[in-house]
Amino acid sequence: MKYVVLFLLFGVTLSNLSSEWDKFKRDYNKHYASTAEENERQQIFFENVNRIRSYQQTHSGATFAVEINHLTDRRIE
Repeated sequence: MKYVVLFLLFGVTLSNLSSEWDKFKRDYNKHYASTAEENERQQIFFENVNRIRSYQQTHSGATFAVEINHLTDRRIE
């Protein structure tokens, strides 16, 4: 039963991330040279969104905001 719940939660999260990815590409007019590049950028985007959400949950009293922006599909270096 636990696996079913986790699978369903993962499906909802993945669906939400996919919707956010589509919105991100529209909002920032993102286009990629190849499917491989888009897949890589999407994976980076998902990782960064998870970092952003984690930060927002653990630092609610922060004096600055961490949010999705035009660089969310880039690696943090």
